[in-house]
Order: sequence, then C-alpha cells, then structure tokens
Amino acid sequence: MKMETEMEDFDLYDLLVEHPQSTYVLRVTGARMDEADVQEGDMLIVDTSLRPNTGDTVIVGDEADGFTVCLYRPRRGALRLVGSDDDHRQMPEGDVFGVVTFNVRRTRRDAHERQGAA
Repeated sequence: MKMETEMEDFDLYDLLVEHPQSTYVLRVTGARMDEADVQEGDMLIVDTSLRPNTGDTVIVGDEADGFTVCLYRPRRGALRLVGSDDDHRQMPEGDVFGVVTFNVRRTRRDAHERQGAA
C-alpha cells in the first residue's frame, strides 16, 4: 500500500456531506451486519435525498419506531431488505429513510478497553 505523505488542506465535512439539508449521522447500536461491514459503534453518514441502488446499505424505519440497517435488493416489483442474521423481509419502498454514503469507524481502542481485553 502506498500512502501520500503530503496532502492538500481539505474539510472532512465537505468530503462526507454532499447534501447538507438531507444528511444525518446515526450511531449504530445493537447487532452487527457483516454483509454490509457495519459494526456496533460505527457512525453512518446517511443521505435521505438519494434513491437507493441495488446493493446499497440503507436505513429503514423512523425515529419513533427505530431504525434498522439493511441491504437494498429490489426484486420483482417488491423491495427485499436484507438485515443482520439472515433477516430477510419484504417491505414497501417508502420505509427506506436514507442511503448510507459513508461509515466512520474508530479503529483505536481506548486504554480501558485494552486493559479489559488483556
């Protein structure tokens, strides 16, 4: 792997947020979703203005009932959402809250986490 050692100044917000009026950051709690590489604690950048494409990671649900991370797989006129643990459901497409555009994950554990793992 080759790494650039000199970088132009950039704004992380500009990189992650294309549509500010329709972009949210959601923190993942609960079960992980290996197929979409989503783990507990991840921060998902979600754009509600985008229409999902087949294979996109999407957020389904609403604030009142809670959100679920799923893979978007339309099938024969119906929408098939693949969640964690082989949770396969058919839902109306209107249940899609938004499309995950980025996943921000902390890779370094805190000192107390490292001590607990030892």
